[in-house]
Amino acid sequence: MMKCIKFISNRLSTTRFVDKIYMLEDGRIIEQGNHDTLLALKGKYADFTESFICILLNDSL
Repeated sequence: MMKCIKFISNRLSTTRFVDKIYMLEDGRIIEQGNHDTLLALKGKYADFTESFICILLNDSL
């Protein structure tokens, strides 16, 4: 039996390892795929990821 778990996260560390990520904007799915696929699209998910990394780097300085 296959199990499905849904969760909502704004933490990149939890989204990197899931099978399917849905990026929402105004209540609509604008991108979907796994972490690597969404980064390759260079869309909103990639922008979110880049922003997250910049925040982490600035906080550690």
